[in-house]
Amino acid sequence: MGIYILVVLFVIFYSGRKVRSADDFFLAGRKLNWLVAGGSIVATAVGGAVVIGHPGAFYTYGLAWYFVPLGGMIASLFMAFFVVERVRALNQHTVPDLLALRYDDKARTAAAILIIIADIAIICTQIMAFAGILAGFLGVSPTAAALMGAVLFVVTALGGGLMGIALTDAIQGLLISVGLVVIALLVIGSGGGITAISAQLPAEFFQPFAAMPAHLVLGNVLSVVGITLASQSTVFQRINAVKSPQEAKKAGLLTAAGMFILTGLIIPVIGYSARVILGPGVELDNVAGALISAVLPDWAGALFIAVVVGAILTTTNSILLSTSMNVIKDLYEGALQKRVTDRARLNGGRLTVVIIGTAAFLMTLTMPTIIDAIIFAYTMTAILIVPIYIGLFWRRPGASGGMLSILLGGMATLIWQFVLRQPWGIHAVIPGLVFALVGLALGCLSEPLSAARWQVISPDKNKSNLKG
Repeated sequence: MGIYILVVLFVIFYSGRKVRSADDFFLAGRKLNWLVAGGSIVATAVGGAVVIGHPGAFYTYGLAWYFVPLGGMIASLFMAFFVVERVRALNQHTVPDLLALRYDDKARTAAAILIIIADIAIICTQIMAFAGILAGFLGVSPTAAALMGAVLFVVTALGGGLMGIALTDAIQGLLISVGLVVIALLVIGSGGGITAISAQLPAEFFQPFAAMPAHLVLGNVLSVVGITLASQSTVFQRINAVKSPQEAKKAGLLTAAGMFILTGLIIPVIGYSARVILGPGVELDNVAGALISAVLPDWAGALFIAVVVGAILTTTNSILLSTSMNVIKDLYEGALQKRVTDRARLNGGRLTVVIIGTAAFLMTLTMPTIIDAIIFAYTMTAILIVPIYIGLFWRRPGASGGMLSILLGGMATLIWQFVLRQPWGIHAVIPGLVFALVGLALGCLSEPLSAARWQVISPDKNKSNLKG
């Protein structure tokens, strides 16, 4: 594992020599090709929290958990066919940039705050996943392992900017894919084959709402659809970093295919096989580690650890960069209307990476499990699909609709989750989306977007831009 990390560090710092500006640091100078961008998105999406947490979730919940990756796959396909070309043609930097273009700067600020909080929670999941591996590997306490992980992530994010991270992401995306396929084949063999594994699984594993009630499944699906469509800042960062809108669409299609293969086929097989091999009673977050100890030979265990470490590094570095860009571009320059030089923007981005990494480490001390942190992040940002996607395809909501939708949806989500404690077992994302729609409807009472401004955003205008 140490050699693997050293190789990754070398590639990142070697690429980092070319970072001369904030655009180089945040967007790789907008020079990524579709293969690197798409591979980077897949590697980031299938992070350490997914590699560790999702097999445990399939082990625990069976078919009920399959709706979570299914939501992500559907959302990825929608983005590939209907969104990414338009987003790249608009030539923005972040999701809040899009909202500012469609609504106003208040919508940008509200969205940036929501995304930053959620992305810090996602970084928290990666630190927790890394700490679980490192604590067992080195025999140190989980807190010490989490601190080591946070320091490693911050240093590597600072070293190469997006160019270094995207390049190592694409390489590690290949390693993650090959590693998961090899591990799936080994655990299928240990379980006696697909037919034998299916025959030994509990009957409720094949019933969609046996292990988890339907309203909770729906809430989880809406959450993952929301974070895929709206708040996966790393996706939009990669899309805005490619050379052209056409390259963006190819990257989007590669992302959808990768997500289907890894989260829709390979990881479920690992989780189901683990249930047969290990039997019931293993804690969700411990399933991956228990599987390594129980069935995998030493070389395969080392491969699994390399896969997890690679997944964690790619995801965390990517989100650190994109969240830093949200802070600098959307809050400091956007909300506070500060004019800064390119050098100051670059230095501010690097300082923000350190601050965000520290905040995520502190958050690990309060989150009980990886899955709790994932669901918290997904839920917080799912409501952004309302102002983004209705706003991109419908002119009627006025400038105030964006901010009202985010404000009401975000407040409803937080109150439902943390004050009311999910009454009647209803997932917090559902009232969040309802109130986000109410906010956007209130925005329809104000003046609609001007024809000139809508022409910048509308599909007809963008079609003429797709060549450039």
